[in-house]
Amino acid sequence: MSFTSDELIRFIERARKLKLLLIGDFMVDCYLWGETNRISPEAPVPVVSVSKEERTFGGAGNVLKNLIPYEPKIVVVTIFGKGAYDDFARKELTRLGVPLDGILTDPDRPVGIKTRVLAGSQHLLRIDREKAEAISPQWENQILKKVDQMIDQCDVVLASDYGKGILTPKVLSHLIKSAAKHEVPLLIDPKGYDYKIYRGCFLITPNTREAEQAVGFPIRNESDVEKAGRKLLRETGANAILITRGKEGMTLFERNTKSCYVPAMAKEVFDVTGAGDTVLAFLGLGIGMGFPLRKTAELANTAAGIVVGKLGAATATPNELIESTTGPNLFHQKIKLKEELSTLVQELQKKGKRVVFTNGCFDLIHPGHLSVLEKAKGKGDVLIVGLNSDQSVKKLKGNGRPIQKQQDRAQVLSALAYVDYVTIFDELTPDLLIRNLRPDLLVKGGDYDPKKIVGSDFVRSIGGSVETVPFIDNHSTSEILGRIQSIQEEKNKWVSTK
Repeated sequence: MSFTSDELIRFIERARKLKLLLIGDFMVDCYLWGETNRISPEAPVPVVSVSKEERTFGGAGNVLKNLIPYEPKIVVVTIFGKGAYDDFARKELTRLGVPLDGILTDPDRPVGIKTRVLAGSQHLLRIDREKAEAISPQWENQILKKVDQMIDQCDVVLASDYGKGILTPKVLSHLIKSAAKHEVPLLIDPKGYDYKIYRGCFLITPNTREAEQAVGFPIRNESDVEKAGRKLLRETGANAILITRGKEGMTLFERNTKSCYVPAMAKEVFDVTGAGDTVLAFLGLGIGMGFPLRKTAELANTAAGIVVGKLGAATATPNELIESTTGPNLFHQKIKLKEELSTLVQELQKKGKRVVFTNGCFDLIHPGHLSVLEKAKGKGDVLIVGLNSDQSVKKLKGNGRPIQKQQDRAQVLSALAYVDYVTIFDELTPDLLIRNLRPDLLVKGGDYDPKKIVGSDFVRSIGGSVETVPFIDNHSTSEILGRIQSIQEEKNKWVSTK
């Protein structure tokens, strides 16, 4: 891949500054996991003893899930109904930190539900419950009103069309015109046979089967791929067409230039569910940042290669992306985004592990830091360190700080045996992070009043505890910087008198 590990780290950091608008057909995927060891006496079908049920977003919601680990600001425009699964969808958006401002409520249009029955890793059956009809003119106008309220604040627009009726020709036409007016790139994951409804957008991402439906002929070889891509470019007037081809990789077509073939990156294809959603999400991130389209396509291809090696509609985490260029790295494995860390904490606590949290700037690691971290780790099983971002350190400490960039500070912390995980937060205090992680124990160094420590009330309210551990005297970053400054001043005096 053309991205180096340093470029990927910068990509991950810059993603937090993006704002994306996501519009399309949201669904809820329900997974019934179980075992089967007999055939039903009523019919020649397996009997599945269900042991676990999981609900998660599907459709356009899977695009959202792929974006969440990279923490951009996301606004969603779609329609939910009033059933139990619709309530789940709203709660899930709230849990993911996505505002509900763009969600419309039509009682007669429940969210689509896809239920998959699995025995072990074997997919046995899928049951679809959905209302796949075009929305009425009334709801089209409401959708367009939401788009107009939000699009001028966004860096990129993603349209996920699953053919369920949200993205009608009228909605698409207005969306394309509005994106052009505000000079915001519009990326569309398409559906159906008539791509003229997408005419004028920035990028369209059909898979091979969708491209075949749109061009009206089978795609059997590279010559057919070339012919199909060029035809779609002509008919849609898009800036680019990206045909995703499963195990054959993907081919990018841009106007007035040669096509670009990107080979598949997957080591093992386990489940292709949602790979197209991953591609759309990463194209949106890269294009929103202004990366060249070809380079962004390579990144999206790498992410899709990670996803198809997992079961279900999965996502590619930042650590997995970095490891795709560097190989497994202990440092990178310890540095987590808050969303994936939140899930990890829940899993650890279910296993009976006591999770300890502490935080700080950790600009120049010194014995005082080491002492606090060692004592904090000794009070539990897993130690998580919340690290102030460069932005928040500057606000707290003033110009000239931090001395080291956040990724460098995170890497140094992750190299310490006491530290199990590191996560970076932008706020001045870790209060939101603590509420997200819900640790069992909050630890701070120094002479703090435990009742006044940020997050202490919340931790106690969920049954946790708060403790302080003593600092080592005469060891602080400020004192070290002061000594360095004194040495430099003495050196300057000596030079000036010589």
